Amino acid sequence: MEINIDEIERIIGYKFANKKLIDTVFNTPAYTNQRQAHGENIESSDRLEFLGDGVLKFVLTYKLFAYGDKSAGEMTEERQYYERHETHAAAIDELGIAKYLRLVDKQKVSDKMKCDLFEAIVAAIYLDRRGGIRAADKWVDRVLKLSGKRVKI
Repeated sequence: MEINIDEIERIIGYKFANKKLIDTVFNTPAYTNQRQAHGENIESSDRLEFLGDGVLKFVLTYKLFAYGDKSAGEMTEERQYYERHETHAAAIDELGIAKYLRLVDKQKVSDKMKCDLFEAIVAAIYLDRRGGIRAADKWVDRVLKLSGKRVKI
């Protein structure tokens, strides 16, 4: 299934040098398995989601550490809010890009899938040659509305 990469880039506010990264972001595991069963060589977003989780944790941890003098417990509690599936799902809903997820049959988009999409986007931006940690940080900052936590990485 073809998706409109230009439109997605406009919506998320980041233009990819490597279009394959953003295209892969929308390949759900079920869709990938189905396409691979039909002989297609297609990559799932799983690996991107895994990396994105780590990049996001680093970005949030650094911001919370560098911004103020909260205790480790307070920083952990605040970071957990920004790591919640519901927080990521709400951000994806606000962007309106879950509709581009490649699904199978009558599969419905869940909050978990939206969270995975969010994390995969973070990783794709991080891996893109125009991106890196600063671009991923900037995107997370904007999308999660961390305006009070603006600390340069």
